Amino acid sequence: MTVTEAEMHARILREKHMAAMEVQTEAWADGISEGIDPEIMAAAGMDTILAHLARDGGADAARDFLAAMSQQLDARHV
Repeated sequence: MTVTEAEMHARILREKHMAAMEVQTEAWADGISEGIDPEIMAAAGMDTILAHLARDGGADAARDFLAAMSQQLDARHV
């Protein structure tokens, strides 16, 4: 079976996402085990994310990310 370039790209993105989730989950667990409150962990993570997105892609990239995350949250709590 031949894999198209688009399918290969999608697979790579899924694998990267899974690897990122593992890294984030480990960092979360480490912070919690150090006694850091979940809300503080979440705020620090968002601060880091938004700073990097704004630096690399501008404020619009950060706003677009927040909008996408808001849509995901809405979809999960329908």
